[in-house]
Amino acid sequence: MRIVMLIASAAAYFINAFIAKSKYGNADEMNYEAPLTSLVWITSFVSIALTYVISSMIIPTLGGDASQWWKLATDYFLRHAGWRHHPRIGKGLHINRIAPR
Repeated sequence: MRIVMLIASAAAYFINAFIAKSKYGNADEMNYEAPLTSLVWITSFVSIALTYVISSMIIPTLGGDASQWWKLATDYFLRHAGWRHHPRIGKGLHINRIAPR
């Protein structure tokens, strides 16, 4: 999964470079934070999407349960997004059985 995230980051970088070049290539003035912000958003969306795609390909059924792949992908996403440790969100999720804190 980590290799996929590296590939996602590289792909997001090139997508963002294309967008920034087309948007700001001939501009006289620009906000230099805008391309960096869009890079963060593009990387996030590509990484989340690839997390679910790769999880469904790697572990379509686990222990005879065909729904485990999206539960594990959600756990992986929430861990890296930091939401798992949020006091209100983390308590409502039943992911402690999969990966205890």
